[in-house]
Amino acid sequence: MIFLSGACGTLFRPTVQRPPARVSPSPDATTPFRLVPVLILGDSITVGARDIGGLQGLLAGSGWNAEIVAQIGVGVPWAKQQVEPRLVVPQIVVLELGTNPSPLIDDFESDVHTLIDALVARGARHIIWIQPEARDPMEYAEKDAVIARAVSSHVHVSGWAAKLELNPQWFGADPHLTQEGYRELALFLTEELGPLHG
Repeated sequence: MIFLSGACGTLFRPTVQRPPARVSPSPDATTPFRLVPVLILGDSITVGARDIGGLQGLLAGSGWNAEIVAQIGVGVPWAKQQVEPRLVVPQIVVLELGTNPSPLIDDFESDVHTLIDALVARGARHIIWIQPEARDPMEYAEKDAVIARAVSSHVHVSGWAAKLELNPQWFGADPHLTQEGYRELALFLTEELGPLHG
């Protein structure tokens, strides 16, 4: 406190305590690394991308909190069973389904729409579908057409099939991939998700 004496008496004026000046670090140093949730549902191709291609680590290093639910030999009905008990799902979902049980169409279209509806009802806003592929691009053409018809404001088809067609050396025992193929798929998916990381 400062005291001033004058003819009329003593006047006091409180001093203002100012905090010391702080130098603000750059935004990169103060912004926390934000992990964005993503749900990935898939079959043996996803298992390979996760276990051989390092998908989980690539996604984590790029700011994704990925829940990868994948199992060998499963199809769209299995994925519906994974979604139905959930109250919510992340806004971003990746589906790598359609290879199983075979290229035959059967109830595939109905199953695709039921799965998409279940995901959207639980909060999915960006669904990326990695279409089934084989060395012969026509093998899964009917299923690919079903997925293409399902494209909407919420559903997008991955660009992986086009890249794979240009790199048939990534196929191992059809429709599975080589180790290099699984690494390339993991890298591709990580890059493809990049623009959705907010």
